[in-house]
Amino acid sequence: MDCPECKKMTEHTYLHNTAHGIPGTHMVGSERYECNECSYKMFRNGMLNSIQKRALQYVKNTNGGATKANFIEDHGPIGNELWQDLTAGAYINVSDSGSIVLTSIGEEELAPNF
Repeated sequence: MDCPECKKMTEHTYLHNTAHGIPGTHMVGSERYECNECSYKMFRNGMLNSIQKRALQYVKNTNGGATKANFIEDHGPIGNELWQDLTAGAYINVSDSGSIVLTSIGEEELAPNF
């Protein structure tokens, strides 16, 4: 698989989260591939699930007015996992002022599909 970070063909490992840490369960939408060389994470098929998309919409709606702490607190028990998924996929970033903003990848994910 081509790794956008390594910019070459590399081996990838398929990963997914468990539902609330319960062994043997599978969190739908958490599927991703991780590059074995640089650990870059890509979501399966480059798509985000509806919860992740709503989290991106949250970032857009705050218009740079939220911090990482706000994001994690406002998303309750899944806040940390959402944060990890969205930052690993380069959908969101922390600005120099400490506020969270969408990256161009995050903006593209929210763009309407015609």
